Amino acid sequence: MQTRVSAYAVAVEDGRLLLTRLSDASPIFTPGLWHLPGGGIDPGEQPVDALRLLAPSPWSADCRTTTTGRA
Repeated sequence: MQTRVSAYAVAVEDGRLLLTRLSDASPIFTPGLWHLPGGGIDPGEQPVDALRLLAPSPWSADCRTTTTGRA
């Protein structure tokens, strides 16, 4: 089994959570599933940098990282 590092954003504003909807061509998750914005990152890429590229501009300036899950 191959492991891939991923980064996901939890963006909340005025009590609303930002979600994205996966395309019908999603190769990993169920197409049409609502999902946190983010995904796999490239080797050597920092998670916070990947999220800044994916996050809408109002949130991208306030990206911070934390580690959760398995190490």
